[in-house]
Amino acid sequence: MHGRITYFNYKNGIGLITDQHKRGFDLRSGMWHDPTTIPSVGMNVEFTLNEKGLVSSCKASLYQDFADEPFVKEEDFWHTDTDAALRELEEKRKEEIINARAKEIDLANLLTLKPNKSPEEAFKGFFYNHYKIISRNKELLESPKKGQLNYFLMKRFIEKSLTQLAFLDKRIKMEDFSAIRQEIVEVEYLYTAFVKNEKNQAQQKLDQIFLRHQIDYLAIKKAIELQKEKVMFLESQMRVIDSEIRHLEDKALAAENPQQQQEFQAKAAEKQKQRETLLRQIAQERTLQEQATKVLNDFTARYIDELPTLFAQIRQSIRNSLRKILDVQADRLDTLIWQKAMASEAVMNSFYKQEIGDPFCAMTFLRYYLMRLDRDKVSDADKTLFDYLSDYDKKQCYKFAVISENPAILRKIKLFILSGSKDHRVFTISKAVEFLGQSQQIQPHVVIVDESIKSITPVELIVESKKRVINPTTRFILFAS
Repeated sequence: MHGRITYFNYKNGIGLITDQHKRGFDLRSGMWHDPTTIPSVGMNVEFTLNEKGLVSSCKASLYQDFADEPFVKEEDFWHTDTDAALRELEEKRKEEIINARAKEIDLANLLTLKPNKSPEEAFKGFFYNHYKIISRNKELLESPKKGQLNYFLMKRFIEKSLTQLAFLDKRIKMEDFSAIRQEIVEVEYLYTAFVKNEKNQAQQKLDQIFLRHQIDYLAIKKAIELQKEKVMFLESQMRVIDSEIRHLEDKALAAENPQQQQEFQAKAAEKQKQRETLLRQIAQERTLQEQATKVLNDFTARYIDELPTLFAQIRQSIRNSLRKILDVQADRLDTLIWQKAMASEAVMNSFYKQEIGDPFCAMTFLRYYLMRLDRDKVSDADKTLFDYLSDYDKKQCYKFAVISENPAILRKIKLFILSGSKDHRVFTISKAVEFLGQSQQIQPHVVIVDESIKSITPVELIVESKKRVINPTTRFILFAS
């Protein structure tokens, strides 16, 4: 049966399919049998029912956007039970249109051929589900690259931070994160299947994907076939005439008197004229065939030869776009977790009771995961994480050093800074002389100094720090506590 998904919840794997009569059928993730995509609201599907009238199997229909289908419409989707039946209807209508157009084509005046649909448009139709996701996330794709997370590297740390947040603050509603998480699940599944099937995609019969949309091309091809049939018919007529000529010539040779001989010879001469007329007609028809065939060959040379390169470019563009969507969505989810955490009193009273100078986000959980490891002894996967964190610290992380002998002041400033951006790190130091020993290792972007420190004057601390901090752009800020 054909239907459309009107509801689906990724969290519990339960959804609803509606058929053409608006009847609803429960859909569960275990009934989904399509390795190329996952259920989503608005998706056209083909499903079967068991003897109890319950959905037993479901997959995405090959027909999703009927604006891209020249031979079938949405009402045809609802009036057919299977994609196979709809495809049969499509091929029937397509053949009727091609046959009608083939009879109208004037091969004698055929000079060139333009595509009914460009290769780019044909391939976009082939990758409909992927372009639907890309279009839906157009705004994300146009966002600046800075600030994205590497989703596949950070996936488990994002989940860790979310799990920890829910554990620390029972008032946090998981529904607040469901929309982004659902989007991530859908894109990740599509991306993973896309990458997994790249080899099969490369082996697609690209000319078939492109040419199924080229009605004029197919009509000319049909017209050439009709022309060939016409030539075959003329050649058959000529064979009959040749036989008749031989028969008349034999009769002329066997004639008993000159008058009969002349009659047979006259009839043979008339048949010969008919033969010459047929020869000219056959020659003309073959010339038309050659001209039309040349137009088709020029068309294929112009478009078909470039299909593999274009297909590879489009495939790479889709892969890059899906990956960026995943990375940006991951960063959006991580940012939402950070915002909820930094506004949570429970998190402030538990997580930040410890000496933690990092924001509540995935990068912090990655940092503390790596702190327990010996870089020289870790797996290649963890080495990649070390490199990723190092690159983040160099290019994106913004470090603050706060120096005060008042613990309450240190905590207040730290939390204020960490609430400003999830890319901030804060090093709180209660003894000024300790900062002088750590400054080269920390290399802060901003040093905030309490004027009331006693072990050394603030001015002396700043002067001495400037000698040790390599970063020439480091700013020093004095405050009165």
